[in-house]
Amino acid sequence: MAMRRAGGMRSPLLFYVWLLLIAASGINSSTLHLHPELRHVPPQNRGFFTIQTSKDLRDADGGGAAAPALPLAARGAPQGGSGSGEHPEHRSRRSAAEAAMPKVYSQADLNDSHNQMVVHWAGEKSNVIVALARDSASATGPKTSSVYVSYDYGTNFALVSDKFQLSGDKVKDGIKQVISQFYHSPADNRRYLFVDSTSNYLWNTLDFCRSVHGFSLPFKPTDLLLHSKRANLVLGYDGSHPNKQLWKSDDFGETWVLIQEHVKTYFWGVEPYDRPTTVLVQRHEPQGVSTILSSTDFFQSEQNRKVILEKVDSFQLRDKYMFATTTRSAVFVLVYLSCLCGGSLGQAAQQMVKMVRISPPPRHTQTDFLSFLHRTSPAAMLLRRKLLGSHAASSVQLWVSYNRQPMKAAQFMTRHPITEYYIADASEEQVFVCVNHLNNVTHLYISDAQGLSFSLSLENVLYYSPEGSGSNTLIR
Repeated sequence: MAMRRAGGMRSPLLFYVWLLLIAASGINSSTLHLHPELRHVPPQNRGFFTIQTSKDLRDADGGGAAAPALPLAARGAPQGGSGSGEHPEHRSRRSAAEAAMPKVYSQADLNDSHNQMVVHWAGEKSNVIVALARDSASATGPKTSSVYVSYDYGTNFALVSDKFQLSGDKVKDGIKQVISQFYHSPADNRRYLFVDSTSNYLWNTLDFCRSVHGFSLPFKPTDLLLHSKRANLVLGYDGSHPNKQLWKSDDFGETWVLIQEHVKTYFWGVEPYDRPTTVLVQRHEPQGVSTILSSTDFFQSEQNRKVILEKVDSFQLRDKYMFATTTRSAVFVLVYLSCLCGGSLGQAAQQMVKMVRISPPPRHTQTDFLSFLHRTSPAAMLLRRKLLGSHAASSVQLWVSYNRQPMKAAQFMTRHPITEYYIADASEEQVFVCVNHLNNVTHLYISDAQGLSFSLSLENVLYYSPEGSGSNTLIR
């Protein structure tokens, strides 16, 4: 979320709640996006609200905010993510006259001068609320942080920052801890992890911050992904490292083991479709392409490792569905179709009009197919000589796995090259996809239960993709 810092001296202002929706952990892809539905928000992100200072929000009596008050939103409100505040929301902010006052259930005066706060209610009939006050990413000067805990639904908050201390050489060097983020365990609501990404340090608590333990990390914790069922299992990602490292902890952050490098995207498996210890990653390969891998023992043995798809651009996971994209040039598609049609260019052209989007199997390279065509199809080789090296448009192919079956190429009845997919919905045994063609023309398609055969549902639609090429506008 883009943040604005009040000008001049740091002064206590009224905090207000914004709801963040964070997509599945990992680096966002470029040709495949999933709609961030509330029911599919990662379990560890539920119950979080981000609050920021604002000059536009006034007290209910019309006066200015004279004290740092924390208005708590309705506890039954939709739950969002625990983002760091660096994920922009591209929506126009209403003026003070248009902004409706939030309904305040209780108010706590924290006497805190930070301009941003992340608040989390532990849920499950708990009366515990944890709040992290911090400086926004755009704030200038040295950054600090404070941690507050309420054990009475927000009526009173206790400052517990002194429980979060660095150790070892960091103390000798006079380094001050700055907690940048905290995470809640979806498997045990008493557990939290707090992270200082500057000092590579982590604190865990098993009892709502009544006792806190700190540990030095062997990596920079860009992000953490907690297991939804097994409380001790945590994945840690270092996106700042040149090798994009993925780490694993089986003791809730105390010790860590490196399990993969060159990771672009990563997920915990989803039960009952995967075993509890399943990890899925999209890994960059030296050739400049990506491979989707899964493992049930954290990549410790080859027999428990599986290659799902190779030469991948993007990868996403949504319950029983797995989605991936690959890019194939239009030239390659024509050559491949001519092969299927026995070398007849006329038949290949007719077939391409019907099913332009057919792609060759992912385990075969373009060279393999051209070599095969050289032996079997003189007409196809003529087409190759005429078209190879031209600037024919590329088209993005969508691959789908249903109930963890092998990935298969989805079929869309269109003659236009495809540049991007936006999975609008993948529930109720159907997949709705916004397909973006060249020149920002977008059509909505609907699939069968397996998500493989798509038919046109609505033409020339407008949609908003927070991570897509038109993320700075609501119009696509």
